[in-house]
Order: sequence, then C-alpha cells, then structure tokens
Amino acid sequence: MRFVLFSALLWGVACPAFSQISGIVVDWKTRKPVIHAQLYLDDGVYRTREEVTDSLGQFVFTWPASTAYELTLKHIGYEDKKIFFKVPQSYKIHLDTIYMFPVPTLLQKVGLANKTIDLPPVIVKAFKPTISLRGDTLEFNAANFHTTENASILNLFQKLPGLSMDVDGNFYFQGVPIHELYIDGRPVFQNANDEIVDFKMISRLLPASIVDKVQVTSKKQMTGIRPPDPVKIINITTKAKIRKRINGEVGAGYATQNGYKVAATASRFADHSQLMATSTFDNVSSMTPPSSTDESMDMNTRFPGTTRDGKVALSAGFDAGKKAKFNFTYTRMEREGDLQEQQLRQNFLPDSSYFYKALSRKKNYIRTGMLGSNFKYNFNEKNTLSFRADFFQTQSDISSGNQYYTFPGNKPDTLSFGNFSNQDHRDNQRLFLNTEYNHQFISGGELRLNINYDFDHTNSRQHNYSMNFIPGAPLQDTINQMIRPVSSNYNLAFGVQLFKPVGKQFYFQLAYNYYSSHIGNNQLTCNFNQPTGKYELVDTSLTYRFHNRSLQQTFNASLNYHLGKFSASMGATYGLNSFESSGTFSTFNISQQYHFLSPVLNMSWTFTPMSNLRADLSTSPLMPINDYLLPVISLQNPLLVQLGNPAVKPGYSRRFSLDYFFSDTTGTTFSVGSFANFEYNSVSTSVYTESVGRQISKPINVDGTRSLSPTLSFGKRFSKIGLTLNYRAFADLRRTLSLTEGLKNINHSFFLNHDLTLSWNYKKWLELSAAAQLNLRGNKYSLQNNAFYNFTNNRIFLKAAVFLPAGLEVGTAGMYTRNSGVPGSMTLVNGWISKLLSKEKKWLIKWYGFDLLNQSKTQMAVATPNFVDRTQSNSQQQYFMCSLTRYFK
Repeated sequence: MRFVLFSALLWGVACPAFSQISGIVVDWKTRKPVIHAQLYLDDGVYRTREEVTDSLGQFVFTWPASTAYELTLKHIGYEDKKIFFKVPQSYKIHLDTIYMFPVPTLLQKVGLANKTIDLPPVIVKAFKPTISLRGDTLEFNAANFHTTENASILNLFQKLPGLSMDVDGNFYFQGVPIHELYIDGRPVFQNANDEIVDFKMISRLLPASIVDKVQVTSKKQMTGIRPPDPVKIINITTKAKIRKRINGEVGAGYATQNGYKVAATASRFADHSQLMATSTFDNVSSMTPPSSTDESMDMNTRFPGTTRDGKVALSAGFDAGKKAKFNFTYTRMEREGDLQEQQLRQNFLPDSSYFYKALSRKKNYIRTGMLGSNFKYNFNEKNTLSFRADFFQTQSDISSGNQYYTFPGNKPDTLSFGNFSNQDHRDNQRLFLNTEYNHQFISGGELRLNINYDFDHTNSRQHNYSMNFIPGAPLQDTINQMIRPVSSNYNLAFGVQLFKPVGKQFYFQLAYNYYSSHIGNNQLTCNFNQPTGKYELVDTSLTYRFHNRSLQQTFNASLNYHLGKFSASMGATYGLNSFESSGTFSTFNISQQYHFLSPVLNMSWTFTPMSNLRADLSTSPLMPINDYLLPVISLQNPLLVQLGNPAVKPGYSRRFSLDYFFSDTTGTTFSVGSFANFEYNSVSTSVYTESVGRQISKPINVDGTRSLSPTLSFGKRFSKIGLTLNYRAFADLRRTLSLTEGLKNINHSFFLNHDLTLSWNYKKWLELSAAAQLNLRGNKYSLQNNAFYNFTNNRIFLKAAVFLPAGLEVGTAGMYTRNSGVPGSMTLVNGWISKLLSKEKKWLIKWYGFDLLNQSKTQMAVATPNFVDRTQSNSQQQYFMCSLTRYFK
C-alpha cells in the first residue's frame, strides 16, 4: 500500500491530504510522563504506523487523513490502552493528556487492596493546520493568517511562508516564479497584457476576506525536450458565504498639482460562474485604487518618468452544463508618458575607454487592447479538449529629442557632439490560437496533442533627424530620413506526447515537437530632398526586403522508473533545425542545417510527502530571435547603431540542476538548489567604434559561454506571535565572450541578490511590514587588463499601520535606495490617515501624502560585457490626495 501511495505522489495524481496527530502520555497515579511508550495508529486503510513517546511523554503522527482512528498504547508495567476518535479530514489533531494505568499488584489481584479507579476521559481537539498537502499541492488555510479590515489579497500573500515578492512585485514560491492566478479553478485575466492587468494588480484589487484557502501547485507543461521548467501557479478557493453576491468598491481621489485617481472593482464568484471587472484612471503613476494601503518595495518604481493611465479589464467564466467551461478576457489601456533621462555610457576599448553622454526627453502615447477566450470540454473522464484564442492590438506614438557628446576617457577633447530627434508611429497586431487534446487510456497512460498558431504583424513609420559635429575638422554629418519597416511573423507549432506504463515500476514516454517560423521583413528608407521638401531619395544601403524560414523538430524517448520513494527518467533527445534566409537590395542567400543529440536524465527522491530531492540533466536548442536577424534593427540613435546578422546560427545548451524542497504543516518551508548551464554556438555581440565615436554592434555566434546559478529560500510562520519571515537568495556566476574592435573580450560577471521580508500583526491593532534587498554586481574584462567594476544596489522598506477605535487607521511607509554606481541616494516616504464611516463600514475617507520628504528620483547602473551605463530619470513628484471609497460586500 505504501508503494501505491508514493507512486501516486510521483505521478502527480491527487492523493489524500495528511493529518497531524499529537498528544502526551502520563502515569495516572504519579502524573509523570510515560517515556518510551509504544503507540500504534490505525485508520483501517493504511498500514499501522508505530511511534514512541519522548522524554516528555509526547508523540506526533503525520499520516494520511481519515475520519476515524484507533490508537493503541503499550508499555511494560502498564495496561494496554485503546482510544477511538473521529475528526474531519486534513486537520491537526491534539489529544489531551492520555493516562496509562499501572498493572495491578499481587495484593490488588487477591482483593486485599481494593480501590476504585476513575480514569479521566481523553478529549480530542481538532483544528485546521497552517499548511496541508493534497497530492502535489500545498494548501494554506487563510483563517490562520489574520488580515485587517478591507485588506487585499496581497496583504494575505505577504503572510504566507515560502511566498516571497521581489522589488518589482513579482511573486515566488520557494524561489520558483509564479505567473498565473486561478480562482476556484478558473483562470483570471488569462494571457492579458502584463502592463494592463497581471498577478500583482489582481492581488491588490481583491479583498482578502473572500479567501478560504490558497493552493500552490506546479504547472504541468508539455515538452519532449527536457523535464518541465519549474513554474508555479496559485489557486484561491473562495468562502462559501461570499458566493453569488457582488463584492467590490468604487473610489475617487483628487490631489494637489491637479492629480487624480479613480478606480472601480467588482467581482462575483459562484459554483458555475465567475465575473471580475476593474477599471483605473490616474495621472500619478500609480497602479492601486484610492483606498489601498498596499505600499511595498515596488512603490513608484515600476515605470520611470511620469505617466497618465487609463485601464479597463473584464474576466468572465461560466459552465455550460457539466462538461463545458468558457472563459473570456477583455482589456484596454491608454498610457501617456513623459521621460526625462540623463545617460552616461562608458565604452570599453582594447587600450582605453571613452564616454558617451546624452540628455534626452521622450514622450509616448500607447493604446493597447486584448480580447481572449478559452473553452474546455470534457467528453468523459478519459477525454478532454481545450481551445484558446487571443487577439492583441497595440498602437504607439513616440517622440524623443536628445543632446549628446562623446569624449575620450583620458583626454579632455571632444570626439563629437550634436543632437538628434526621432518620431515613431507603430501598429502591431497579434493572433494566437491553441488547441490541446488529452486522452487517458483505460489500461493506464496518457496521450497529449497540442497545436499552436501565432501571427504577429508590425508596421512602423519613423522620422529621424540628427546633426553630428566633429570638432577640429570641417566635418558635419546630417541625417534626415524617413524609415518604414514592416515585419510579419508566422509561427506554427505541433506537439504529441505519449505516456504508457510498462509493468509496475516502469513507463515510457515518446514525444515529437514541430516548430515552423516564417519571418518577412521589408524596410524602405528615404532621405530628405531639400529642393522638393519631400522624403523621396531612396537609400539603398538601408532599404531591404528579406525572408527567414526556420524549422525545428525534436524527438524524445525516455524510460521512467518508480519504486517507492525513488524515481528516475533516462532518455535522449534528437533535434533537427534548418534555416534559410534570402534578401533583395542587399542580396544574400543563406541556408544551414543543425543537428544535435543529447541525453536526458532526471532523478528524484521523496523523503516524505512534503520534502523531495530532484536532479536533472537536459539539453535545449538556442534559436536566434527575430531582432538578431534583421539587417538593421534601429536608427533612432545614430551614435549607437545596431546591425542584424542573418548569418547567426542556432545553438544549444546543456543544463545540470539539483534542487531540494521541504515544507511542513507548522509553517516552515525551505528550498535550496543550483543549476549549471553550458552554451554552445550561443549568441553574443561584436562591437567596434568609428573614428567619430559611433558605436556599431551586431550579434555573432561564440562558444565558451557558461554559468552557475545557486538559489536558496526559507519561510517561517510564527503563529503565536503573528510573524511571517521569508528569505530568498540567488546568484548568477557567468562567463561570456564578445568581440570588441575585433578582439576577443572575456567577461566574468557575478550577481548576488538577497531578499528578506517580514510581516507582523500585534493584537489586531498594529501591523508592521519590512523588506530589504541587497544585490551586488561585478564584471571583469580581459581587454581592460582584467579590470574589475562592481556596484551594489540596496533597498530597505518599512511600513507601519495602527488601527484605532472607530475605524481609524494611521500609517506610513518608507523606502531607502542606494546604488553605488550612481551618486547619491533616495528616500521615499508616504503617509496616510483613513476613517471607516457608517455603522456597516461601507464608506472610507482617506488622506494620503506621497513623497513627504520631496526626494523621489529614479537612478540605476547597468554593466554589460562592452560598456557600463549610468542613468538618472525623472519620477512622480510630491502630491497630497483626499479620496472617498464605497465598498460593496
């Protein structure tokens, strides 16, 4: 039976959850602990398990959940004892003190020491654990995590052990990224544009009061190339009492400097339908409703510059009978941004370096929308068909103006100076279709079929004007061009996967994946004709038409072995890639084929249902992206020209990984892992500099790229004091090759990051949150005599909220940022006072102040194998806002 249980776990089949049964055994007469008492637990289904009491007489069982148990106690000198009890499934069970009666003495047996004994009854106390295991899904009981009045789901997530969030608001569980959110098993805003509505935004909009449980599980992916990449999803189960009623809020706020924020959210969850709608409009670079106090380390750092946003999003789903499910998503966004940026780039040359300094201002206006649908039909328990269709449309207008100059690093002379401006109008449409069919065989095993079609079309119109001066020489370079690039990308993918058992311990897997891509690129470039005042002089060097066609096929065969706690998979992947490219104006014809054969090996050991060790060796191809193949990518900056390279070939990478994951029902999670990656024929960059300071770069193929990436995560919930601690650390040690001025440059880089978050509730009137991020970057360049450049980026975040009588809340949040790569530091402090109105607490008035110290700014430093960039940008200015919100619940 134990073999069956563990095999089900490793196959990912849902199996019973686990209960924790504890208690203490004492001597009835002396009231002292009974040490080394033998305990036997039997639920009538699983094999009896044995435990022994410790030095305090305590014992703990962790065993598959049931509804009825028989506990037998034995010890020399004591009478055997049996206890029968019933409890709900997946609960923590604590048995009050269990008394054992000593074996009667000889006098008692012959009646000379007659005494009546009243043995106290055993009281069974059952309560839901913090964490439960259901198959391969970890389940958090929301009732064990206190949240304040009108708190969001984000506030709840910050209290879950193992669930961490970085400075950009991205979520991770045990170090593994989370990208999708489900509610009652339905996708919410599936595949929507991240800038309109995403996991982070949804967690801020929905109230924590609707949540019954939070479930974290691995997303099953279909691939025959290597084992599925670790990707997690979250499913929220809602409380029964909120079903079939509308929950939401409507709020508006007005701020100094004519700032405003308006938001509305509505949701309805039922057994067979689901509806969620949200809209936000603001000009204060915010992504939260007026009522929100979800200050976190990503406050005002998501978008540099200032923005005015308008967003509308709708997600709906319903059941059509017992077999069919429909889901729909609609999103629409308009954004107007103003970015002022100062950039200093230090370029590395073989014997020196030079600097490029620019002061630019960019204004953009973006309109984007998405309409998506998902349909799933269960013919029966063995056959399932799903279909998905998504349509995206984006329009953008970008205008920028720049002033720049370049100068040597060791001389005061100026190489060049000037200015340039760019106007770009771009239209993009994308259609994505997906069909998947699953069939489970009666004799065991599974067949999966998947077909994807992806069409992407972009039409642009650019006007570029630049004036470049070279001091000390009668040289002046003027560019005044109109550029009209058009690209169309057609992708077709097909995959089939077969799983079939062979005997009791083996099953084999066969997989075939087909991917075809066709890219058409046309670009017309015309210079300005001064006499006629029109763009009519065709520039043949920058006008082109070419087509790329690539075909990728992979075959995978593996044999999988399961025995108890151990699982292993051994196989091989064969890949066949072909690529063809042809062009006119710049005439070329390229044809190449690429084959690879690689073993696939992965092993796992399940120590307990909540801890396992996993190792794998796999290979995957590295296909060049479209931008690498374009003859000219962009002419927006005449000093930083990027060239495409149609001759770039596919490569492949080998990956070795080792991971260990642990969780328990008391609120402790831990994971540690590392993976090494070796790339062959990977894509790097060749950079050379002209005499006037113009930097030309293009992609090339290189060998010798490798990396090592260790990770560590730890989470702990201290339920008695209401404290949650989460820590996540990861590093990236990388060796890359590039060409600078035709010479090989070896770059050794490292990145080390630490994220620590704390959330604490004290007696429901004080809530504290704290977070800290420390990351260190370093680069060593062989062409600079192994010169070493490094800088740190530190962020510290603190938030405090006090909940006073009569629905009054006072709070503040502050963030300190220091980047050693740029001068100075930044401290951002916000504060608020809010008051719940009316007896039903359905109205909230709030006073909010942003950047109370008036120090907000955005600055960063980035190091690459060829240069270091230091930039400083404008950001949202100080404002004070008053808002009013109406809740519906």
